[in-house]
Amino acid sequence: MPPPGPDDDPAPDATRLRTGRTDAPVSPRSGRPRGEPAAGLTPGTLILHTYRVVRLINRGGMGEIYQAEHADQKTQHAIKIILPELVGDESIATLFLREAEALRKIRHDAIVGYDGLFRDETGRLHLVMEYVEGPSLRDRIGQGPLAPEEVGRLRDRLAAGLAEAHDRGIFHRDVSPDNIILEHGALDRAKVIDFGIAKLADTNTQTIIGEGFAGKMTWASPEQAGLFGGQVDGRSDIYSLGLVLAAAARGRPLEMGRTMMATIEARKTVPALEGVPASLAGQIRLMLAPDPLDRPHSMRSLIAPPVAVDAAPPPRPRGSSRSWLWAAAAPIVIAIGGGAWWVARHPEILPGFDHPAPPTGGGDPTTGGTTTVPPPPAGGTTTSPPPPPAGGGGTV
Repeated sequence: MPPPGPDDDPAPDATRLRTGRTDAPVSPRSGRPRGEPAAGLTPGTLILHTYRVVRLINRGGMGEIYQAEHADQKTQHAIKIILPELVGDESIATLFLREAEALRKIRHDAIVGYDGLFRDETGRLHLVMEYVEGPSLRDRIGQGPLAPEEVGRLRDRLAAGLAEAHDRGIFHRDVSPDNIILEHGALDRAKVIDFGIAKLADTNTQTIIGEGFAGKMTWASPEQAGLFGGQVDGRSDIYSLGLVLAAAARGRPLEMGRTMMATIEARKTVPALEGVPASLAGQIRLMLAPDPLDRPHSMRSLIAPPVAVDAAPPPRPRGSSRSWLWAAAAPIVIAIGGGAWWVARHPEILPGFDHPAPPTGGGDPTTGGTTTVPPPPAGGTTTSPPPPPAGGGGTV
């Protein structure tokens, strides 16, 4: 992984273990020089009689993270281990236990998976997690801006995962590009890692590591800097995600202050979004509202709705509908025509029907008398109607 940039500030007192970084501060308790192995686990070492060490991923002030392979199942895992000299430190143990509890509650493809929490015979805690192979989002941003469509996909992926965490009462509080891993380099496989300073909503403490600042200043929300009452909830993660998306769209982070005082001042107004495409700037500006009450109300509200695809009905063969209409109308036409003929033959059944004058010559049409038929129109022919059906009149 690349070295940290000037805007990446470790948390005080070495209470952070950066997953994917190698320069976390040295613990004041151990006094170990930077870079010197702590747990001394070399490749091939068996952890908990189950996991075989592949390599060291990261070393920090309170522990180390290793890539390890399950000896029997051959699956890959990331294992975070407390340093031996911190086994009796209750605050560090609480940090591990809370992170394990947070990951155990969340089951989402955009959140690093939890595989278990164990102690060895000396009491050292081991947090076993999903191993994610790939660069960090920080690495990808360093290669240049993402296209607006790519930023939108990344937003939807991360917002869905963080929304699941928020539904479980867990707020990450350290959403930043180096805490987002792109599995095999794919934006659609982005995963949020490092819930080491996550806040659990069902606890009485303000944070799991005390009342002080937690997070990296570049990506922190105004609440994390003590503004607007300092109450951290899911809207704090929305603010940090807004900064992450702006950085992805620009190819570099926004200038949000390099000291605590500058950080506070920068969060009293919405930052200028120079270099952020207009198609993204509107939503990101809302996410970066200083007052949490003015931000989107939830992570899920950030996700773009699915695009509806109109499925046109299959074309019908030409003439089929017309044939169907004629087939359906034929009985009606026949019935109407037959009824009109029958009524013409029996006008006496209709009240108010004007009876025709008797035929000339006194003929009775029912006894074979003759009837004078008017001549047909010029140029036309007249066809006598067929005889009525046997047994009386009826519609055909």
